Amino acid sequence: MRVSVVIPCRNGADLIASTLDSLFNQTLLPSETILVDNGSTDESVAIAETYGKRVSILSEPRPGASVTRNTGAAVATGDAIMFLDADDLLGPTALESLVAALADNTGKVACCPWYRFEPHGNCWFSAPPSCAPRWPWQDDLAAWLTGWYHPPCSVLWSREAYERTDGWSEDVKVNTDGDIMMRGFILGNRLVRTRAGAAYYRRLPAGQVSLSATRNTEKGLASRLLVLKRVGEMLETRSRLNRYRTPLGMAFDALAADSSAYPELQQKCLAEAKRCCGPPSLRQMRRVPADVASKLRWRAIRAHDSLEPEIAPIMPARAEAPAADTVFSTEHTGPKPKVTVIIPTFDRAHILPRAIDSVLEQSFGDFELLVIDDASHDETKDVVAQYSDPRLQYIKLEKNGGVAAARNSGIRRARGDYIAFLDSDDEWLSEKLALQVGLLDRLPKSTGLVYSAIEILGRESGVEILVPETHGYPHRAHLSGTFIGAGGSNIMIRKDVTRMIGFFDESLPAIEDFDFCLRVGRFFRIEFIDQPLVRYHDTVQESDCQAGDQRRSRNFMRNFQARHELFRRNRHEMHDLGVEHLFRLETAKRHLNWPEGNHAIARRMLLQGILRQPGEPSLYPWLGKSLLPARLRPYAGAFVRQFRNAFTPGPQLSKKS
Repeated sequence: MRVSVVIPCRNGADLIASTLDSLFNQTLLPSETILVDNGSTDESVAIAETYGKRVSILSEPRPGASVTRNTGAAVATGDAIMFLDADDLLGPTALESLVAALADNTGKVACCPWYRFEPHGNCWFSAPPSCAPRWPWQDDLAAWLTGWYHPPCSVLWSREAYERTDGWSEDVKVNTDGDIMMRGFILGNRLVRTRAGAAYYRRLPAGQVSLSATRNTEKGLASRLLVLKRVGEMLETRSRLNRYRTPLGMAFDALAADSSAYPELQQKCLAEAKRCCGPPSLRQMRRVPADVASKLRWRAIRAHDSLEPEIAPIMPARAEAPAADTVFSTEHTGPKPKVTVIIPTFDRAHILPRAIDSVLEQSFGDFELLVIDDASHDETKDVVAQYSDPRLQYIKLEKNGGVAAARNSGIRRARGDYIAFLDSDDEWLSEKLALQVGLLDRLPKSTGLVYSAIEILGRESGVEILVPETHGYPHRAHLSGTFIGAGGSNIMIRKDVTRMIGFFDESLPAIEDFDFCLRVGRFFRIEFIDQPLVRYHDTVQESDCQAGDQRRSRNFMRNFQARHELFRRNRHEMHDLGVEHLFRLETAKRHLNWPEGNHAIARRMLLQGILRQPGEPSLYPWLGKSLLPARLRPYAGAFVRQFRNAFTPGPQLSKKS
């Protein structure tokens, strides 16, 4: 099946590159991509031209998204068409899943799960879709009328289904996708929904206005009324109005409520509702069953949320990374390096040379090294001053912002195509850069991150080697809470991934590297090298940190607060992918295995996991362990490990001593 993707674009220079990247990262590539420029005055066209023959560029001087989409559809040659807005994104398997759905449903319209994509600080996060639920008794048209919908980025039209609608209505300015979808349903189109793949509808940062943001302006409300009037007229002409009086009346009433600031428009809306769907009292009587169902749904949601464990509030978000106070090095006068290496450090002057030396001794030498001093109080600057290598730069931040802010400061200054991170208390083996650069050079740009095995020193068992076994698209494994071995010091990324997902999250008190890898894996492939290239020093010394503090990754409350925040943010996708119970299990294990853990919270999480997935056998032995008296719990460890190894799905890490 040939797939054409039509992208209407007007002044989309800030986001069009990430949209095109997500499209060309697909496991099934489109047959043609048509970008229709609608009078852009920025660099949108120039950015699209950098993709070469993969993108055909047309110009449409007449204003309007519908006009632009019709122009693209008129020249599209595919058997199926997607209309992808210039600021939206596709998960890597979206097209593949949609094409598979249409293959067995010729002449229909396929849709995949979709989510909001919203900015928070320096990062972009997934959020639940902002539409009403679809009730089991509703067909496609009734659901759409009552607020359930799919944005264009999650919809793939068969050629037959699209031509049945006669295209986008060019006189409709707002709710254009609702207009074409509802007209199509009346004319015989049907949706085929797939659970695989995902599309991300971007909510623009503050100050930027999208078409959907104008829906409650006077012109937007008038356009929405025009769409509903046409739907009512089409249903009336085909003698199908009786079947849809209730959902159509609900749509008119909702629009009338939104129009309260414009009395004349509101009266037009109420008059049309009365003509099509009867007087207000009759409309209200018809919608009672739907209102009751809605109240029951929200009551169930509140009851469910009340069972969630009480957790200390997450630490407040930090401000943007502060500007550099001092730069100690030669200026950026040489050619652009292949790799930027970033070492964040804070009060570790005594062990920082070990990390710096391990970088400067790499067999691959085309790099710049940025040492980001996070407002240290010790002799860090003097230590770095002893190095004369021109590849090294010292950058001191005015205020301490944490490791995420320090890394972000380095990313902003990075000149390399690839970026590698090294914590100041770890070290690299000499082939680390050479092997990871070689791997990324061989792989397509759809691979955004590579990582390696880790050699761990300082544990009671001696030297351990964690060997990764997961590659490809590990987003589901990440959402289950499974550790795949990617951390701060053993990853290398393409710099371009940050324009799609943003930077490290400075608001998280811990595991910010896990969160970053999770967001990379949402849109990119992840690959690994199965030999250790990093030495992780798992030791806690008084001189390594402030008195009373432990290494951040070993601070239980910080770790737990961060895991709770990740759960809150990503719960909607965990639920859709069927891994919510596994994330609860991983969190419960930490409560049961760490001395600082709360066993009551662990039991509650395990019970919640069992309620969601009662057939998951790995939950029960851990629940049993949580119920044992404290003195007997150590003896249950071997039994729990047997069940874990036998039944826990997902990627694991091999351990070699």
